[in-house]
Amino acid sequence: MVSLDPELTARLGTFARERELTLGTLTQTVWGLVLSAHTGRSDVVFGTVVSGRPADVPDAPDMIGLYVNTVPVRVTLRPEETLAALAARVQDEFAALLPHQHSDLAADFQRAAGHGVLFDTLTAPGELPGRPAHRPRRRHRAPPWRRSGGKDATPLPGHLRRRPR
Repeated sequence: MVSLDPELTARLGTFARERELTLGTLTQTVWGLVLSAHTGRSDVVFGTVVSGRPADVPDAPDMIGLYVNTVPVRVTLRPEETLAALAARVQDEFAALLPHQHSDLAADFQRAAGHGVLFDTLTAPGELPGRPAHRPRRRHRAPPWRRSGGKDATPLPGHLRRRPR
């Protein structure tokens, strides 16, 4: 795991806000640059984890459990493009996929492309576990739940996870 110091994290946040980007977009862009540098390719595809409840499924808000999927992110490097322009394009292209985030895009793309594997690395935002800093502590006593352990793992050889401090 790579940890960024608070000063660099703040500078990245400022960079993103000034350009109307998200930290997730910066993570995807940087991961694309890393993969490009290590593979020697200017066009790379990797997966990223998305979550949300499909609005078209009846009673979705009342269902228990996580709704997660892995969707492909394509980063094509253009020599004339600045980092800010690349990140903006990555964000726009990713946003265009979001209406389809509940589809089995990876399998659909794999079938269409005739490949067995579409990507072998992924990025995942790490907003869990833990109580967000802005959420107040409960005043009542919590039920006697036991804390259980777990391991974050994927079947892929590469996995970049972004976790807030």
